[in-house]
Order: sequence, then C-alpha cells, then structure tokens
Amino acid sequence: MAENKDGAEKTEEATVKRLQDAREKGQVSKSQDVTTAGVLLIGGLIVFGLGSTMFAKLRGFFSSAFSTAAQFDFTDTNISLYLLSLISILADLLLPIFISIFILVLITEISQVGLKIATKKWSDPETWKKPFKLLSGLKRVFFSSRSFVELLKGIAKILVLGGMAVGVIWHC
Repeated sequence: MAENKDGAEKTEEATVKRLQDAREKGQVSKSQDVTTAGVLLIGGLIVFGLGSTMFAKLRGFFSSAFSTAAQFDFTDTNISLYLLSLISILADLLLPIFISIFILVLITEISQVGLKIATKKWSDPETWKKPFKLLSGLKRVFFSSRSFVELLKGIAKILVLGGMAVGVIWHC
C-alpha cells in the first residue's frame, strides 16, 4: 500500500473516479525498461537480419564516391544529385529500422497504459503561467537521486551491450 502525507499506509484502494482523473492527467505507471528491451531486441534483430545488405549498400556507395572523387565536377547540379543519392541510400538503410522501432514503441506504450492522450497534463494554465515552476520540475528531473540511478542504469546498459558488440565483432 502507498503511504499518505502523514506516513501512515492507506487502508482503502483508490476510487474509480480518482483513477480516471489521474489517467487524464497522464499520471500512470509504466515501465521504461519494457520499451528499452523491446527496442534493443527488435533493433538488434533487424540489424542482424539486414546487416549484410546494409553493409553491401554502404560499401557500394562509398567505393563509388571515393573512386570518382578526383574526377567529380563541382557544379550545383552534380552536388544536388550526389546529395539526393546520399539521402536515398541513407533512407533505404535507416527507414526500415526507424519505422519498425517506432511501431514497436507504440505497441509497448499502448499495451502498458492503453491509448489515452493526456490533454490535461499540457493544458493546465498554471504550468504555462509560471515558468519557474517548470524550471523547478527540470531541476527535479536532472538533479534528483532517481535520475542519477537511471543514468547509472543507462551507462551500465551501454557498457554491457557495447562489450557484447565488441566481442561479437572481435571474434568474427
């Protein structure tokens, strides 16, 4: 049970009206780790499945770019065409990853809290009238013990995943 302001435990569950009001204000509990794990899993699987194709496309682009760099005619038209081909290749490489991760994030967020857009959270006039109240919220986000723990968790995830990636690449 959660504690009230006096430090004593609450004896009754929240009413349906309070739960609905909290949900409309965007005050719902959800796990960020579920979304992070899904993004890492699906992103890794996509890179694993499409990695050789992506690498071949990048190698082809760079080999053609570097082999013709000495003869490249720097005109507005040629630079525009070169830039368009670069954008096309990057979109071809990255859009499948971005779209699938976007869909995955939507699915995990909706499955945790449901599809509810919390308009009251941003339409409260008190939030916009008092900029210092907003700044104190930023202070709480960036300089609290919870955010420090989240930072340490993020660094640990990066180190573990980076170590695994280096290990995989090193042994190939």
